[in-house]
Amino acid sequence: MTLINLFAFYYFWLMEILILIIVAILLIVGVIGSVIPVLPGPPISYSAILLLHFFTPYQFETGLLITLAIIVVVITFLDYWLQFYAVKKFGGGKRATKGTLIGLLFGIFLFPPIGILLGPFVGAYVGAKIEGNDENAIRIAFGSILGFLGGTVMKLLVSGFMIYQSIVLIF
Repeated sequence: MTLINLFAFYYFWLMEILILIIVAILLIVGVIGSVIPVLPGPPISYSAILLLHFFTPYQFETGLLITLAIIVVVITFLDYWLQFYAVKKFGGGKRATKGTLIGLLFGIFLFPPIGILLGPFVGAYVGAKIEGNDENAIRIAFGSILGFLGGTVMKLLVSGFMIYQSIVLIF
């Protein structure tokens, strides 16, 4: 083996290792982002899948990549929609829904990590009280938590499936 061939071999081997490390980090951040609303978990996990597919010798089936892309888009939309849907389903109106959003934003930045659950709960509760929905305010607030947990479970399942697919492909 010539010196140039040896250098090229080690260069590509090191680049593959570096890409695999970046993929692993992105997959872990994707799982963390499935729980923390500020980070878009499934899209980050999907970017790791694409990085693995296009920049390493490990290739996913095209059908799987397309299916995962569709699932990630749908899950991302459902995650934001589900919390507001649950508030409305439990009897909340526009103010309870807006309170959920405001509570989520305050909860994320002022009281992490408990604020992720507590903020939307308090926001939905206050919004329901402002609407005059006193007897159902607690129920509406619990709706915000159920919506958040439903979205979180969906995102964790999708991100976990992408980790599983990556591990199966590599090993």
